[in-house]
Amino acid sequence: MTKKKTDSKKSAKNGGARTNLHGGIVNEADASSGELQYAERMFPAPFDHGIAQADRAVTNVKHGTRAHLEGGVGDSNRQFWWQGGGPATDVAVQNITIYPPTRGQKTQGDPFEPVKIGILIDMDLNQLLADWIDPTILAIEDAMNEGVWRRSPVQLVIADARGLPRENYRKLLKGYEWLVDEGCVVVLGPMISDNCLLLQDTANRLGVPCIGWTGAHKFASDYCFTVANGDVATEGVMCAQWLHAHGHDKVGLFWEAGSSGRDYADYFRDAALDLGMTIIREVKLEPNPVGLKDDLESMRALGAEGLYYGGYGYATFHFAEALKSLDWDPPRVMGTAFMFYSNSNAWAEGLEGWHGVDQLGEDG
Repeated sequence: MTKKKTDSKKSAKNGGARTNLHGGIVNEADASSGELQYAERMFPAPFDHGIAQADRAVTNVKHGTRAHLEGGVGDSNRQFWWQGGGPATDVAVQNITIYPPTRGQKTQGDPFEPVKIGILIDMDLNQLLADWIDPTILAIEDAMNEGVWRRSPVQLVIADARGLPRENYRKLLKGYEWLVDEGCVVVLGPMISDNCLLLQDTANRLGVPCIGWTGAHKFASDYCFTVANGDVATEGVMCAQWLHAHGHDKVGLFWEAGSSGRDYADYFRDAALDLGMTIIREVKLEPNPVGLKDDLESMRALGAEGLYYGGYGYATFHFAEALKSLDWDPPRVMGTAFMFYSNSNAWAEGLEGWHGVDQLGEDG
C-alpha cells in the first residue's frame, strides 16, 4: 500500500493553505493554532421583490424581452410584425420572477426561494422571442390565480445557447447542463429537431425533463416531451396531399441535410407514393446550397409540375433568385420552415410564391 503524498507545490502556492471539498480555502496555520473559522453561505439568500398582491399573481417585469421594455422595432414603415415591423433582434430578461397571490395570508417574513423553470433558446427567434417568453409568464400567472401553485414564486431562468444548424451543438448541451446546475426543475425547449435529438440522452441521464417545441417525433422518452402543433411526419404528408389535391402529381423533392430533412423526405415520399404521385428527382441540400439553379433546371426539363422542400429552412432563402433566373414559377410547398418569413424582410422576399404550414395569423 502506498501513502498519498501531499502536493507541496499546490500548498506552497496557496501560502500553506489547502482547498476543501467545495473549493474553499482552508488556512492550515489558522486551523493548527486553534483559531475559529466560520462557514459562510455558499449561495445567496433568497430575495423578495416585495411586489406580491393579495388578489392576483404579479411579475417583476412588464414584458419578458428587451425590445418590449426599452423599445426598438424593425422597419417603422411596416405596421405589423409579419410585415417586418417587429424587432430585428431581441433578448430575454434574465430571472423573471412571478409571485402568486397572497390571498391575505401573511408569512413570518423570510422569503422562499423561487421554483426555477429553465428556458433553452436554441435558435434565432428575433421578433418571435417575445411570443415565447410573454405567454409563458401569462400561463404561470393564470395557474397561480387558479390556485395550481401558491407556496413560492416561480422564476424563469434563460439560457440562450444556440446550436444546430448554424452553431455548434455543444453550446446547446452546455446550456441545458447550466440550467440543471442552476436548479431548474424543468426546461422548456429546445425547438430545433436536430438539437432535441442530440440533447435527449443527456436529459434522460440527468433527469431534468425537457418540454420541446419540436417536430421530431422521436423526441419522446422518460424525460423528453414535445408540445409541437404538428410534427415532421404530419407536415410531410400534408405537403404531399396539397400537391396532389391541386393536380401536381409529377414533383421534385428537395430535402435539407439533417435528421429533420431526412425524416421530412421519408414521410413525403411514402405519402406521395400512396397517392400515386411520381417523384421525378430528389436533391439533398446543404443550408447554403451549391448548384440549386442547375437542380431546378433539371427538374423542369424532366417535367416537374410542382416542388416540395423539407428541412430546417436555411436553404429556402436561395430559391427565389434561382427560380427568377430560370423564369420559372412552379407551384411549391414546404412545412413550417415557411415561418422563417418572420426572421427578416429579405428572408420573407426569398419565400415569395411558396405555400407552407403556418402556426401564426396576421394578428400575431
